[in-house]
Amino acid sequence: MGRDDGGVELHSFELNPDGEPVKAWRGDVNEFVTSLEHGLITNSDREEMCLCTYSGKILSFSPHAADPTVPTALSAAPAPLPPSVSSGLPVRDASDDSVSIARAKMAETQLEIKQLEEQLQKRKTEYAQLTGETAAGMKAVAATFSVAQRLFLNDQGVATLSVELDTNMESAAISTELDVELMDQSGGDILVSQTSRELVSQSRYKVLALYRSTTSCTRLEVHFRPSEGNAGDVNVIVAARGSPKTAQQCVFYVPPLCLHRRLQTDLTTAQAASADVTMSLLTMKGPFSAKQVHSWLFKTLFDVPEILTRTEGTTTLMYEHTYAGTLLIVEYQAGAIALRSQNISALVLARNFLSRQATEAKVQLHIDLQVQPPSVARMLEFLHPKLERLTKLSRSVALLEALREIEQQEPDVGTFLSEDFKHTLQHGKEMESEFRDHAKGVAFAEKVLVTLLMDVATSIGQAVSPVQVEQLRKIVANYNQRDLVDFFNQL
Repeated sequence: MGRDDGGVELHSFELNPDGEPVKAWRGDVNEFVTSLEHGLITNSDREEMCLCTYSGKILSFSPHAADPTVPTALSAAPAPLPPSVSSGLPVRDASDDSVSIARAKMAETQLEIKQLEEQLQKRKTEYAQLTGETAAGMKAVAATFSVAQRLFLNDQGVATLSVELDTNMESAAISTELDVELMDQSGGDILVSQTSRELVSQSRYKVLALYRSTTSCTRLEVHFRPSEGNAGDVNVIVAARGSPKTAQQCVFYVPPLCLHRRLQTDLTTAQAASADVTMSLLTMKGPFSAKQVHSWLFKTLFDVPEILTRTEGTTTLMYEHTYAGTLLIVEYQAGAIALRSQNISALVLARNFLSRQATEAKVQLHIDLQVQPPSVARMLEFLHPKLERLTKLSRSVALLEALREIEQQEPDVGTFLSEDFKHTLQHGKEMESEFRDHAKGVAFAEKVLVTLLMDVATSIGQAVSPVQVEQLRKIVANYNQRDLVDFFNQL
């Protein structure tokens, strides 16, 4: 099994007497795996597992030692297979014929390498002549490399932007007009330079960053936390290492409901979720076709099919908010849209964006938003684990230095400390690493709750004062679930 993150797994049916496959081995090639096969690859006596990566590398995995008669480029494997799975790969007795075939293949490979070296030298000479003809020494050259791009969400409301080249990468420049928060880039092979917010504020962009590779890597993953509300593009200009210098632009569209991830569920599950009493309802009716409303939703959410396959009946899509965990159920057909969610902010954002799309199409809509009182309480329940985790992390890191000092002075510190303090000492480094993004996490939680406050107040015809916003921020800074629930119950 080959994965797009570079992982390679081998599952065996023989290791489990129940017949279920068991993962027997895992390797990592650090590149997107495009194809995978097994058979007689580098030796006519042994079966191996062979794979191809996006950059064109062909790698062979085998439980046996490499054959010295086989070229190194083919026989070198990133990691051997374990002996537990080698029984399924037959080994035949070597013969003179197999040795002769291997030597013939080696000679053929060496000839091909020599021809490629001659072609490369010829191209270098031609390029040197071209660049020397002009005073500036510059020529327009089209990029010859390919780029695989992907954008996906994790369970913490963080988006991952992935670009992979079929050659070595030199740098990648990122720019966007959206309000996104770049997360810390881990790993020493990537150098990050980000323009300060003071300088960015003088331009139309809100984020400008440059990622430079210090090693021969082909993949770059950038983690950022987007904010729902505005739609726009994240532009990435990626440059390949080598000569002549060439670059390509990748454009990632971020919809207004960018923190919602589609769930693959059946119609029965969606109908059961729609019957939840904590779901608020947004309905929009008007003289629009099914294809027209589908094109609006395609710009509103991730993972909406580009083409509507059915024009008759009702189409149902189900989404989950990756940060809060709330559900969003979308049902639409010609002339009607219905959205249900415990997240009132998601419904308000969908209403505003879809109404703008209808206005541009000169379609008049009848809009009705029915807010259910249990929706707010349910939303706060979903957010409670995130807020509690941030509070505990802050308190643990504040105590960590004092606990380490006690540990140095008292050798038997484990005999009288509580279990919580022991856990803090044992996982101190992980907590400090996670605490680096603590301020960003608290600020994002504040933004989610302030937006919820304004949307709830607007839906019931009230205005939000700066005093209320400041009071909410204090509650988040010194989080207590009861205080937060009481604050929203006062609206």
